[in-house]
Amino acid sequence: MFTISNPKTQVGIPVIDLEGIHNDPKTRKEIVDGVRNAADTWGFFQVINHGISTSVMEDMKEGARRFFEQDTEIKKTFYIRGVSRKFIYNSNFNLYKSRVANWRDTLVSSMAPHPPKPEELPEACRLLSEALGLKTKHLEEMGCGEGLSFISQYYPPSPEPELTLGTRNHSDNDFITVLLQGQIGGLQILHQNQW
Repeated sequence: MFTISNPKTQVGIPVIDLEGIHNDPKTRKEIVDGVRNAADTWGFFQVINHGISTSVMEDMKEGARRFFEQDTEIKKTFYIRGVSRKFIYNSNFNLYKSRVANWRDTLVSSMAPHPPKPEELPEACRLLSEALGLKTKHLEEMGCGEGLSFISQYYPPSPEPELTLGTRNHSDNDFITVLLQGQIGGLQILHQNQW
């Protein structure tokens, strides 16, 4: 268990260790059972020993940061409030629908079943599947081609931080979310009516 402390409670979020998942059927079954239990009781878990190098994860965060922190004139060419393109940049996507404005910028790239051409992506964000060490058709053969989006959130410094909220409480409305969080923190999980 990964323990998070706050003044009211101490919570243990399940940690799934993938070490040895391909080496032993008994270990694989234990890991699968752990995922099942964590998904059922928490809906959330941390994964360790997944095989993705720290440098790849840092490069992903750095690529997103480079886009968000570049000149506004460059970012404006990708700005849109609708969903008519494969690559979307916007701020406060639900500004006119939510009672609370989220203080964040968002990139959304529809990656499947028809991924954007490399030239449709901003120079700062181009990713190659080979960089992840995958064969060209690996994700497609896994069925990921049925629909996959890559989303990056950026929480710029606020001139009045006491009046802002990075994002309101919500549930992701997709099949699964793989989250790579930066070092700032702030992520909270609602479990048994307690944050």
